[in-house]
Amino acid sequence: MDHLRPQPAVPCQSRSCSEAHEAMQLVAKSIRLDEVNALAASMLTFASDVGREADMLEMAAAPGQEEQWAGPGPTRATSVVACIPAYVSAGGDAVSVGGGMAADHARGLTGASGHIDADAINLEELEAQGSQVDKLQDMEAPEGAISFDVSGDDILDALASPEIDPEPLPDIELPSHLMDPAEIDAAVQALHPRFIPLEGSLDDALSRADSLPPAACCPPVNEDTGITQRRLSNGIRVNYRHTDNEPKAGLLRIVAAGGRASESTDPGPGGVGAVGVGTRTLSEGGAVADFSREQVEAFCIANLVQSVMDSNDEFFVMDVHFAATNGGLRCAFELLHQVLQHPRWEQQAFERSKLAFINSGQSVGKSLERASSSKIMGAMLGPDMRLGDPAPEYLEQLTLDGVRNVLERQLHPTNLELNVAGDFDQQELEELVLKYVGKWA
Repeated sequence: MDHLRPQPAVPCQSRSCSEAHEAMQLVAKSIRLDEVNALAASMLTFASDVGREADMLEMAAAPGQEEQWAGPGPTRATSVVACIPAYVSAGGDAVSVGGGMAADHARGLTGASGHIDADAINLEELEAQGSQVDKLQDMEAPEGAISFDVSGDDILDALASPEIDPEPLPDIELPSHLMDPAEIDAAVQALHPRFIPLEGSLDDALSRADSLPPAACCPPVNEDTGITQRRLSNGIRVNYRHTDNEPKAGLLRIVAAGGRASESTDPGPGGVGAVGVGTRTLSEGGAVADFSREQVEAFCIANLVQSVMDSNDEFFVMDVHFAATNGGLRCAFELLHQVLQHPRWEQQAFERSKLAFINSGQSVGKSLERASSSKIMGAMLGPDMRLGDPAPEYLEQLTLDGVRNVLERQLHPTNLELNVAGDFDQQELEELVLKYVGKWA
């Protein structure tokens, strides 16, 4: 809709998404880094050089600076909007003294494009809300709070302060692969992952696999459901279904049985809350093997891969959405393999995750719905807190090694199931399953 909706500020002829993409591809070939830097220097001086507008204009007009700036030259801020609290605590945190009716109403005035709809403005209602704001300003400060008095000049002085010297973010090296293809091929040659019969115990299926015809290990698609089933030699079960509901795209879902129900009922380093906190720690960290979180994010963005990780009462689940073109399916399997086989368990991510669960537990009593649900679950389950919000004092006893051990036991290959749905090539999928999932131990 953004391509079809007229823009009041910049009237122009709209084009389709495919036309815009083709035009961008043609233009991208001629874009140079110095041109991007010149345009950024011109456009962003309004924020980077507040109070130094005259100096910037003089610098841009100096001889030899023509290539360093893009027309029309340096920009300047025309206004500064700052949302500040009326009161703060002794520690500097904002203290609320009233509701947000004006803000809620303002959200109703803006359309989908972000422009204010003049026909929706009710002047009488705005005046009434303005009088309420004036009353709030006349209220006495809450107990223990400090009035936060700041003027426009104070804000401008802070923006123009020479003490502000931001450091540029480090350049992120975009990896073409999260796994070395040569190492993958060597591991496949050493471990010989293969498909085995669906029925029987793992040991029995492995002993029968070599003597059975391929059809016994790779049954055809089920005509009623359209689902194809496989079982890997490490015990992981695979279900996949081809569908073109979302052309050239698909979803991988790895499921581990257990979830929070598999936690210990007692508090401790790997006790109540370990699965929930452990899952969030993996998601918060994001770093795998020798790659930082930023590199993994860049890899996913460049290859149109998205992932989300969660755990509930019964399962640990990781979803990976992928584009089935330009190697997107391979990239999805690389991410899946590294996250579940070579994650980096980071102490800071664990502390952030634990704090989030503690804050959530402490806020139960502030919500009528959550407090009622907690009381009902407590009446049904008694002291067992695995299916409810763990008490903060229980969460405090968790440790990084404890939650990691609990989650790694749950992610054993014999406890995993891989489900794939989307518009992909069946032969490519089975080859990637054997290479990237079949060698998990």
